[in-house]
Amino acid sequence: MLAPAGPGVAAISGSRVSPQILDSWERFLAERSLAQRAVGAVTDDPDTIELYFGYAREGRSALWVHVPDEADADRAVRCLADHQVLHFRHYGHNRQQDLHLR
Repeated sequence: MLAPAGPGVAAISGSRVSPQILDSWERFLAERSLAQRAVGAVTDDPDTIELYFGYAREGRSALWVHVPDEADADRAVRCLADHQVLHFRHYGHNRQQDLHLR
């Protein structure tokens, strides 16, 4: 679900709780075609998959936030850091940055 956002406002683009994450992954794996499995063998990032689903197995939730630029990404991190956030992953221009808080 995409929430409307004004200038400089983060849009929450999705959130899931652990049972939904794990069910979705099982369904995805079961429905993956041979071609998708072949491409996935080359492109899937096993460390990221384990991190994401490890959190789900621990009963944790996930939240995706879409922001238009770096300044808004910094602001979103500052706002969410006051909550029980364990980990941020930011996909910027030509880079990925992980920030582990707890």
